[in-house]
Amino acid sequence: MQKYLFLSILTLLVFSFWAIRINTKHIQMPEKPFELYEMSKQYPHIGEGFDAYQRALKKVKANKTRAQNTPWDIEGPHNIGGRINCISILPGSNTHFFVGCADGGIFETTDAGNTWKAIFDDAQSLAVSDIAINPSLPNIMYAGTGDAVLSGYSHVGNGVYKTTDAGNTWQPIGLEKCGVISKILIDSNNTNIIYAAAMGNPFLQDSNRGLYKSTDAGLTWNKIFYVANNIGVSDLLICSNGTLYLTTQLRERSNTQSLLTSSLVKIHRSTDGGNTWTALSSGLPTGIQCKIGICVSNTNPYLLYANYIDDNYDFGGLYKTTDGGDTWSLVNTTSVIDMGGFGWYFGPIRLDPNNDNIIYILSVSLYKSTNGGVTFNQEFTTHSDKHDLKFINSSSLLLATDGGFYASNTAGINWTLKNNIPITQFYRVAYNPWEANQYFGGAQDNGTMYGSASMGLNTWSQYFGGDGFQPQFDATDPNICYAEWQNGNIVATDLLGLSYTNMTSSLSADRKSWNTPYFVSKHNNNHLYIGTYRIHKTSFGPIDAWNAISPDLTDGTQNGFHVVTTIDQSPINAQIIYAGTSDANVWVSKNDGASWNLINNTLPNRYVSSIKASPDNEDAVFCSFSGYRNYDTLAHLYYSTNNGSTWNSIATNLPNFPINDIWIRPGTHDSSIIIANDGGVYASITHGAFWYRVGSNMPIIPVYDIDYNPTTKKIFVGTFARSIQSMSIDSVFKAVYNVGLENEYLSKNHFQLFPNPCHHSFSIHESFIHAKATLQVYDIWGRLVKYYEANNSPTFNCSELARGIYMVKYSDTKNERIEKLTIE
Repeated sequence: MQKYLFLSILTLLVFSFWAIRINTKHIQMPEKPFELYEMSKQYPHIGEGFDAYQRALKKVKANKTRAQNTPWDIEGPHNIGGRINCISILPGSNTHFFVGCADGGIFETTDAGNTWKAIFDDAQSLAVSDIAINPSLPNIMYAGTGDAVLSGYSHVGNGVYKTTDAGNTWQPIGLEKCGVISKILIDSNNTNIIYAAAMGNPFLQDSNRGLYKSTDAGLTWNKIFYVANNIGVSDLLICSNGTLYLTTQLRERSNTQSLLTSSLVKIHRSTDGGNTWTALSSGLPTGIQCKIGICVSNTNPYLLYANYIDDNYDFGGLYKTTDGGDTWSLVNTTSVIDMGGFGWYFGPIRLDPNNDNIIYILSVSLYKSTNGGVTFNQEFTTHSDKHDLKFINSSSLLLATDGGFYASNTAGINWTLKNNIPITQFYRVAYNPWEANQYFGGAQDNGTMYGSASMGLNTWSQYFGGDGFQPQFDATDPNICYAEWQNGNIVATDLLGLSYTNMTSSLSADRKSWNTPYFVSKHNNNHLYIGTYRIHKTSFGPIDAWNAISPDLTDGTQNGFHVVTTIDQSPINAQIIYAGTSDANVWVSKNDGASWNLINNTLPNRYVSSIKASPDNEDAVFCSFSGYRNYDTLAHLYYSTNNGSTWNSIATNLPNFPINDIWIRPGTHDSSIIIANDGGVYASITHGAFWYRVGSNMPIIPVYDIDYNPTTKKIFVGTFARSIQSMSIDSVFKAVYNVGLENEYLSKNHFQLFPNPCHHSFSIHESFIHAKATLQVYDIWGRLVKYYEANNSPTFNCSELARGIYMVKYSDTKNERIEKLTIE
């Protein structure tokens, strides 16, 4: 297996690079499909429920306890990296840096990137777009939360954070409703003056955006610039003479489209500390634009350059001013500079601190000019998609990319990857059944890769290019494996990786998700299923030979680009197939696709995120949903014992995050469950009657996928912030009654049972008697052992139950309550 992996990597070097380039060049659409994917998960109410999401964050943040003290183990990778948004250098140092990540928080290095330490994990939001260090008192730093590139709610921040002890502790200091803080500047002449550029929450049209100013080091803030309820500030700089410049940007999401261009995208200038502003226009482009990056000379405050990204999301021209912005001249419109058709994703421009003729433009590639922007050269040696560039001096440069952190001592001619940092964003994970300690995963921007902590955190290898998704393996033949890249493209090998078959060419015309679901059947290794807008099956293993076994399972495209989002097959009965869609449809087939029944009655009208058939009960199934609604305080996880004919909520005390995946432990009668959501990992041993957070060291980060390695007996999860993490399954399912963490939940949601302990019967208070009230009694293993209907009676017979501890769950049309009951 090691041999075939090595050979496959050699033969895929060229193809992997090509696949990554496809990721950056699918210019048929005006934006990365990732945009559409994240927006579709908010179906049908884009923009609703942000307050509910914030409440969920605060609830988890306030409750720092865990189910037990077992930490998650990082399996890696460290060396692959992930998207870094910003870099800050400690004043006076050439080895002490900080990086802010898309979801992974802030990391610090004191040895020029050889080792890193996470220093922001207690924050409510770990999406960071800028870090500003006080030049006079470098122990004081500010962090702007929220991801300026933006995707879903998990990338929206909660304002500005401040540390006064060099990052050991951080405190939020305001602007929590501003969505994304794209830039923070400190006035070097008066470090109590702080400027914060706010992009806003793109899902809401409101006034919480623009430019904010604090004159008391962040204690209070005043808004000093505002354009419109969908226009934010993306770039900001302050010159040595105190003049401020900012650029505006439209970033609005509505239904299933992103609004990214506007005639209001302009450069603005203030010469009086932000009291008044002037829109600059002389010599600059007019009309609709996407984004503008600006930079200023280190020695001449009147020399500035502006990089325009036009309404085609590509390079619109380089402009220069020598009079502080009064007039501008066009320097370059060369087609050499390629924004890949999604220039909104990057576009910063940087000027050498000692040479005003050396200019860098950050895009898919890094472009450098040594003649004032007249011509540019392109570099190909670093990972694609560049987000920040900082200078130690003219020769020593630091670069932030989608593939991590790079350093150059040759003014950008040669680069050294300096990752050693676990920030890879995984969509899907798997284990190699032929190599017990080998984990595979598909990641945003970094393809499909493999490795583990035991193999070396810094020795993970890329297996396939593009944006990576679900790896799969044949359980009987070690030569056969599958990899997936964006939009449902699957490749397979059956020749030790020496050649690959494109499995999905015949499905190119089908609507498919950015994260298309497919699986190899556990009943027959030659049977594969894939969900586009319908379900297809092949019975011939790793070849492109699909047959549609369902009609369109969505409601079509009238209200958006709808697709199948999740599929599963019963591990007990191969004839039973389940499917969920982006527009809230849930289906079951009991005859391997010959016919389908819609089973979403009583389920929420939401994006279906995961559906999993029970490992122990042929007729049982779990289903979860994404999305938010205003005034909705519940997570959405449901269970059926009759193939979806009826459903019961088992979310109880789960925080109201979108649930991304479900895993059920076999042999527990569906009582032991793990879910991954946008805030972490949660488990229950009481069939959902009570949930607890898993692990002592995972910050509030999105987790997208769960799997189990039976050889190592470890649960492992794909986080979208902190690489792959694992934990012993026995540690995950430690009985919560032994540690008592349910007490806080019970104290807030209990109802009185008396007598307690009891012998033959127990009663509830009359106020809980309701015509439609039910009581469910679970044993310590989470099995439902007794079910009561209240029927206007307050007393319930339990004489047939054995002595022991039970959980009693009360439900009526409005409430759910849990209480512990002891029977003696």
